[in-house]
Amino acid sequence: MTTPTIATPHVEVDPNVLDEGFSRQDFPLRHNLADNPLFSLEAIAELADSMPEGQVEHNLGDLPEELPDGAPPQADLTPGEIARGIETNRCWMVLKRIEFNPQYREMLQSLLGPIAERVGPREGGATRFEAYIVLSAPNSTTPVHIDPEHNFFMHIKGPKRFDVGSWGDDDESGLTAMKRYYGDNHRYVDRMPDGANSYNLEPGDGLYLPPHAPHMVKTFDPVAISLSCAMYTKELEDLVSLFRMNSQLEKMRLPVAPPGRHPTSDRAKAAVWRNLRKAVRSVSRG
Repeated sequence: MTTPTIATPHVEVDPNVLDEGFSRQDFPLRHNLADNPLFSLEAIAELADSMPEGQVEHNLGDLPEELPDGAPPQADLTPGEIARGIETNRCWMVLKRIEFNPQYREMLQSLLGPIAERVGPREGGATRFEAYIVLSAPNSTTPVHIDPEHNFFMHIKGPKRFDVGSWGDDDESGLTAMKRYYGDNHRYVDRMPDGANSYNLEPGDGLYLPPHAPHMVKTFDPVAISLSCAMYTKELEDLVSLFRMNSQLEKMRLPVAPPGRHPTSDRAKAAVWRNLRKAVRSVSRG
């Protein structure tokens, strides 16, 4: 009997696995982007040259597996130079929010649109999509870290090992990592939880990672290229707003309860943060 799949123009995933794993656990998927010209090194270099400085993150890739101080060293190169010389410059680079480009935006919608339809109203439904290209020199390490989104990760070129952990119910490390991330954007974690899943990815392989799942990545020979497709839901956006608001309250030395302990207060603080952000954006546009 053939396993049913959700088939987007580029992705296949078992709908039962998606239903069970979404927001709960990591799981594998497949895609057909490995030979797409939008992900050639030259196309990525041209995209990198067109992007604002704040949308490009890069550092040297020869790093330890754990980076508790969150301060990786950088190469003195432009994003385009890093992309074109990635085979020898020992760098790691991520191009953020590439959906500003119409070609990549159309691809992102075709990737995540059908998945969002399947997820439906869970967590209040999907609110927005984002896309990131990750480019890594051979034998690079991205230390254990967290990211804030539902991540549908498509591996496109080169072998890559991807380790994904989860925080136990009694493990305070997850809450500590999230508070630090939303307080000062330091995403690195001092350790991987026990029992992490390890995936050996080849072109065409993909993964789903729940929000804030700790993960570490290693590349080998040759260069590795991946596409990270981020989905946000209303519930996740509310949680992000709550953490941001709590961070500001803690900086004012006000007492803050962990998320979930006082749901009514949580909703109110998340709403305050959203309104503050709207006011700041309005002032900056004016």
